[in-house]
Amino acid sequence: MKKAKSCLLLIILVFVLSGCATPNIDKGYSISEASDYGVIIASLTKTGFGHWPPGYNFERIDSSKKGVLKFNQNMFDRIVSDFPETDGKLIVLELPAGEYQINRWFISQGYIGLESVEGFEIRFTVVPGKATYIGELNNDRSAGGILGTGLARIRFDVKDSWDRDINKVKNEYPNLSSIRIEKILMNIVSLGRKQH
Repeated sequence: MKKAKSCLLLIILVFVLSGCATPNIDKGYSISEASDYGVIIASLTKTGFGHWPPGYNFERIDSSKKGVLKFNQNMFDRIVSDFPETDGKLIVLELPAGEYQINRWFISQGYIGLESVEGFEIRFTVVPGKATYIGELNNDRSAGGILGTGLARIRFDVKDSWDRDINKVKNEYPNLSSIRIEKILMNIVSLGRKQH
């Protein structure tokens, strides 16, 4: 019985330390120029107040493909960062080619949460047969606010963090390091009406 408890404690500790992270694509992934799919490379970052990680819903403009971009988290909902200098997540994701939009953001902790309202839209492009760097999407809470009170002051910025992100991609995805990666940064179309 004591051995079983020790084993269970070790398993829990491994999950806490690893953040239950799973890669977006295999480390040995190769892209074919003849493919109808493309790869986006991006980073999600969070700066400022609070440790609650944001998530983002995205969809292809024709609604044929939908998904969620999220941070790595441990079992306590804390961010497990891919970057030593900031809370962040490297995204390397294969998608059908086309125009996409991030149409919702959300932050939650237990039963408390915030989310965007109608009109939130950040666009990006997936180029067939190519890898495209679409930038860093930063969720900045430096102005303060307390989750659940409706007093959040949240900003979103698209940044060009090419050097940091592409160096990490080249280290983690060796097959992508030998191809030309295009840069087409995300475009903030609208941050919607008042956020609640």
